[in-house]
Amino acid sequence: MPERYHYQTIIYDTFLESKADLLIQAPTGAGKTRASLEPGVQGLYRNTTYSGAGHYPPRIVYGVPMRVLANSFVTEYQNTAKRMKWQPEWNPTIQTGEHPEDEQFEGRLIFATVDQMLASFLGLPYGLPGRLGNINTGALIGSYLIFDEFHLFPRSEMMLSVLAMLKMLKGISRFTLMTATFSRPLLKSIADLLEAQIIADDENIPLSDGLFHDITRLRTQQRTWFTHRDAELTASVVADIIGDRERTTCICNTVDHAQTLTRNLKAHLPDHEIVLLHSRFYREHRQHWEHIALERLGSEDDSRPMLDRPFILVATQVVEVGLDISCDVLLTECAPAASLIQRAGRCARNPDEQGDVHVFQPRDEDGNISYAPYLDGDQEAICHETWATLASAAFNGKVLRFPEEQALINAAHGAPDAAFVDGLMGKVNTRIKKMTDCMAKPAPGYLGDFIRENTSVPLYVNEAPWKTLDEKPWRNESFSLSKGQLARLYEVNLATDADFVLMGGVEQRVVDPELPFAKTVYQWEPLREPKEVYGSTWQFAAHPLAVSYSREMGLQLRPGTYMDEPETRPRGKAWERPYYHAERYEEHIAGLYLAYTQPRHLQGAFRTPLYEELVYPLRRVCERLGLDAGEVERLFRFALATHDVGKLNRDWQAWARAWQAYRMEKGLAVGIPLDDPTPLAHTDFDSDSPYERELQKSLPHKARGTHAVESAEAVALLLQQLVGSNRNLGAVILSIIMHHHTPSAAEGGAFDMVNGGHESLAASLRAVSLDDTLASQIVPTFTKTNLHQAPQAIAPSYKSYDWALLYYVLVRTLRLADQRSGRWWQRYKDEMINPLNKEVT
Repeated sequence: MPERYHYQTIIYDTFLESKADLLIQAPTGAGKTRASLEPGVQGLYRNTTYSGAGHYPPRIVYGVPMRVLANSFVTEYQNTAKRMKWQPEWNPTIQTGEHPEDEQFEGRLIFATVDQMLASFLGLPYGLPGRLGNINTGALIGSYLIFDEFHLFPRSEMMLSVLAMLKMLKGISRFTLMTATFSRPLLKSIADLLEAQIIADDENIPLSDGLFHDITRLRTQQRTWFTHRDAELTASVVADIIGDRERTTCICNTVDHAQTLTRNLKAHLPDHEIVLLHSRFYREHRQHWEHIALERLGSEDDSRPMLDRPFILVATQVVEVGLDISCDVLLTECAPAASLIQRAGRCARNPDEQGDVHVFQPRDEDGNISYAPYLDGDQEAICHETWATLASAAFNGKVLRFPEEQALINAAHGAPDAAFVDGLMGKVNTRIKKMTDCMAKPAPGYLGDFIRENTSVPLYVNEAPWKTLDEKPWRNESFSLSKGQLARLYEVNLATDADFVLMGGVEQRVVDPELPFAKTVYQWEPLREPKEVYGSTWQFAAHPLAVSYSREMGLQLRPGTYMDEPETRPRGKAWERPYYHAERYEEHIAGLYLAYTQPRHLQGAFRTPLYEELVYPLRRVCERLGLDAGEVERLFRFALATHDVGKLNRDWQAWARAWQAYRMEKGLAVGIPLDDPTPLAHTDFDSDSPYERELQKSLPHKARGTHAVESAEAVALLLQQLVGSNRNLGAVILSIIMHHHTPSAAEGGAFDMVNGGHESLAASLRAVSLDDTLASQIVPTFTKTNLHQAPQAIAPSYKSYDWALLYYVLVRTLRLADQRSGRWWQRYKDEMINPLNKEVT
């Protein structure tokens, strides 16, 4: 890779040696992404060495406010990973609503939207059913968290929530916040709040004398800004301004205006190539237009082809960040100063380039100034102040570089920022209280308060969602829209001939919730009036007759012609396991321990041992709680061995034997001989087979019953001896056992251990390197469970959330091990070294 810039070296050394958390302010195009990522990747490398093992975060989560940023970065760094020959487990993954490819945050370098990060931390992860809600929180605890373009975060929701989360995780997770456009009051107040080190130039420092003096492009590129008080951004105005320039970008504040401008430009300038880019395209089509834009406007001069005809890109905010393009002239509607500076960064991006930036007032259909979608909170006032500042003699017609851009930011954002940081500590503490209340009792209705006031929801276009979206709707491609947009869609379709306009999908029931890979079924009901959009429903389907779609214009929220979505191949999810092979109890536990201690390639990804991901966050959380991390890790291995004790119940084993015999009677194979008396943990079953699902329903035997809470009850007395007086630690271990299938499990039934149960437990304890004599102390029978107080004792609250952090770290590791166990066991069971023959260490 090219040699680091001066400021990047400062960040690299500071992160690795001083262990400080950072707040970086650097100009657009200065390489902030590399500056933040490189020391984190070096930390991953040092963790693989003997001297550095476990001393750095095992995971990097790079959070961005817009999906297009994540798309751009993951592609760039997947190429970097190949070029630099990174370890296979460091290959970047992506988790956004558009690309939900790492729902459980299992990658070591993840690019995600901040929406996904916050929803996961709160226990309400997008794209995962509620029964998996306690898995992702632990992924952010003890990780290196990077937040890019922090200035774009909605202040009252997302920004406060991120600050609250980082305050909760201070000293446990590492973090870096980055922006090009923070006002000084905001920069300093956030640094004080989070005890973070600022990496930024002082005010009024010339570029040639500051941290960025060696970045040539920043000193030599030249953009001249103009405001147009009496003109609108229309096709005729665009034609007049651009003249014979070859490369133009027009940025509109709304998708509707961008679509209208595109239609009019194509009619007005038929000799130009005109491409539209916004968020309402199917993935294949948007990627096509992004590729065209990058090919025509790519920022590297030597890689740009000669154009056959002039090119105009019409876009929305999706190009503010992420797309590395450079045009000769940029025309944009007025927006908050921070956003305008990002947009201007797409013009004259290369060294020695010159370009013009033209700013127009946005207007509605009646000709009135309308700053939609910048209407919430203080955003509209910031837009007015931005326009007034740019239209002044000090800025209009002037070249603006980084120092001048900071002056614009301070003028437009300074007063609202000062109001925001006034009493910031109290605001953050209040947010922590509300967030911990949500974590204690997760409900999707909280998300709008914590992430975005107008939280986007997925919209599928489907004429029969009750048939095709009843299971795994996320396998189908969707559009991300606000509920307000959906309500307007309903209103414009009041006279439609479609069977319905909108349907809402609700998680209705879980088929066999005690299976690690249980199926969630969704029920779809038609909406009867627009206001029903604003209820608790978080996913919707529109009838194809209610919308319009084309490859060139994308989705339009009005009736018209709808082109079917591109063919997509559904991907399996890491947490899905459609086929189960029969496993003896101790084999299942061995599989968990293998996933905990051994690496493996899985579904195209390389998975390192879960222990390697646990050691750093466990140490950090235990330091805060004053615990011995080694002792807690031994207790966790005890949970690995005993989390399924409830399956050793006579009723559960009787059902398992009956099912195995029944499937054999029906001509289906069984993996373990019927006369083998060893207790089972899993039976043979293909959950994706309609025949097997119906066959199991017809099994003439009473239901197997639950087992998770029963498992915890059976070990509760022994665990009390193991933890001594530390009741909260005992409550954590009991809770992760209770919640290893769903975070809501609280009650169980009677338990009577089957013959051979204690022997299976002894073998399982040996498999996880613990004393097998503990098996004899596990309670063999009881009539009911009484453990609801355990999760309550460690539930997060404003005054106490550290025990909950320990719970989240451990329950994540247990559940991932449980998910992976069958695959790991299938690979290793026939090898010469059987993990069940291990000596106790």
